Amino acid sequence: MRKKLLVLLTFLGAGLLCGCVSDSRYDETTADPMTEMIQNAVRSAIQDALTNPRFQKAVQKYKNDAKNTDEAPIIKVAQPVLDTDDPDNQENWMNIASEILLSELERSNQVTVSAAEGIKRIQAVAQSRKLCDDENMAQETVAKTGTIKAAVFVLRCKIISNEVREGGRKANHIIRTFTLTMEIADIGSGMKVWSFVKQFGTKQSASLIGK
Repeated sequence: MRKKLLVLLTFLGAGLLCGCVSDSRYDETTADPMTEMIQNAVRSAIQDALTNPRFQKAVQKYKNDAKNTDEAPIIKVAQPVLDTDDPDNQENWMNIASEILLSELERSNQVTVSAAEGIKRIQAVAQSRKLCDDENMAQETVAKTGTIKAAVFVLRCKIISNEVREGGRKANHIIRTFTLTMEIADIGSGMKVWSFVKQFGTKQSASLIGK
């Protein structure tokens, strides 16, 4: 029995050394460094918004008008806009920005992200409201028209990149500077209640020009 246990432990140890359980480990050599930069930049922007006196004043005004201090205003998140010269990663970066935006807003408890408008719009919500035409559904349980609450605020996010060539047009390197612009507007008044601009990273790559 002792001999069998020793053989089993030796086999498991060899498996670990061969990397048999390392498939899920983070590979720093293949990771896109811009991913973390975008996450940090967007997270920083949302935290700035939630602590900004002007935005807090707008939120408090909504609560006062609603006569309910416990009701968080609804915010619609528009599709992030990416204007960069890196098409290979642009869609991935846009998805990352969207995920962080929604996650940070939902965790804040200061606003409620709309599921009827914006990027978090759930198609099933609209489909469920069409059940009034289905004779098999108990109509008293079907959502009625005129009950969806519209968003109070809308958030827009844009990421752009600017290209700088070191040493002129025949440079050996190109430095791309990425800038995040974000703003929240009051839909009722059309007035901007918060804005944020931040340069959050650079990406250097070899130029094919002059080689």
